[in-house]
Amino acid sequence: PAIILEEVVGQMERELHRQGVRLRMVRPGPLPLVRLDLKQFRSALERVMEFSCALLPKGGELKIEAGLQEIGSERYVELKVASSSATFLEVEEKDVFRPFLRLNNHQVGLGITLAHQILRRHQGNILFQKENPQRGLFTILLKVRSDVESPPAGSKRKRGGNGYIT
Repeated sequence: PAIILEEVVGQMERELHRQGVRLRMVRPGPLPLVRLDLKQFRSALERVMEFSCALLPKGGELKIEAGLQEIGSERYVELKVASSSATFLEVEEKDVFRPFLRLNNHQVGLGITLAHQILRRHQGNILFQKENPQRGLFTILLKVRSDVESPPAGSKRKRGGNGYIT
């Protein structure tokens, strides 16, 4: 997920800057391999980033972190996307995954609903928490599968379709 995360962030940097959003990315150390459909995961991540940017129409900070999380006996790659603003975030937790949600004149509901479905199909999950009136946090959990074999040497990633990503 780290490779795709960096690509998506790189694509969005110009728009973030134009919108007055500061980007802070905590680059992960080594993460375990996760088997995903790369195109679908990229799409889900883009939708989460777009929603997070829509929360910040007047600027703010977008902080992205990646790491490993253990919940019980299961291991997950955890991606956190936090939106912090000097003004109030105009969304309630209960509404985030509602289809057709409009936020700051952007229709964002279908995008985040589709991201939720994509992540669920990949044995993952996405949660949203409004930590305080100025800060919202998306947490994406991707289950590290014990049956994922290591990719052949030098091929940690394939373009399109299913592939291994770190």
